[in-house]
Amino acid sequence: MMNHPDSINTVEIIKKVQRLRAFYSHVLQYVVVMLLLSILNFIISPDYIWVIWPALGWGIGIVLQGLSTIGLFAKMAIFDSHWEQKQINKRLASLSQAQTK
Repeated sequence: MMNHPDSINTVEIIKKVQRLRAFYSHVLQYVVVMLLLSILNFIISPDYIWVIWPALGWGIGIVLQGLSTIGLFAKMAIFDSHWEQKQINKRLASLSQAQTK
C-alpha cells in the first residue's frame, strides 16, 4: 500500500512541530534552572561565579538541539533522509535475521 503524499507531509509537519515544542520546552527549563542557580551562586559564593560552567555545558546542548530543530544537521550529507532510510533498513534486516534463527 502506498502512502498518500498529503499524509506523508502531515506526518512530517507533526514531527517538526513536536521537535519545536520540545526545543522550546528545553529552553524554558534552561532559563528557569540557570536563573535559580545564578541566585544560589550569588547568595552562597558571590566571589566565584561557578554558574557559568553548567550554563555553558547545558547551553551547548541547547544550541545543538536548536540547530537540529531548524534542520541544519538534516541538510548535511551524512544525516540526510537517504542515510536515515539506510539505517532503518539495516536494523530491520538485522531484526529479521535474528527472528529467523
